[in-house]
Amino acid sequence: MAGPPGCSTSCFPAASFHDELGFGGSGCGSKSSGASVACMGRYLNSPVTYVPISGVGTDVPRGDLLYFRSDGPVDLQITTDDGTGEEVVVEESMQGLSVREFPSTKPLLALAVRGNARIAYLVSGPG
Repeated sequence: MAGPPGCSTSCFPAASFHDELGFGGSGCGSKSSGASVACMGRYLNSPVTYVPISGVGTDVPRGDLLYFRSDGPVDLQITTDDGTGEEVVVEESMQGLSVREFPSTKPLLALAVRGNARIAYLVSGPG
């Protein structure tokens, strides 16, 4: 999977993602992506209001992989499908690195973040 270009702002070492995400081996199967959105470095300054991560829900309408990294505490607002077409919104605090997969029946539909931190993210899905 060829990744999108890196962000123009630098916080973590700015980069472009150009590698395959291999989840194969040991019976885990494999994963491919038809769409992705990423920013390898951006400063977030929104301690009160959630800021939507652009491209999630549009460029990647049904995300199945989320990589998110922050150098400070942030709150994520994660919207997924509950498997029946209804949306489920979960808010969680995090700092550091989070990598998660979403089942095809309960994909990531939207992502927003609030806080003051440097962030990097990658969301991919089947397209």
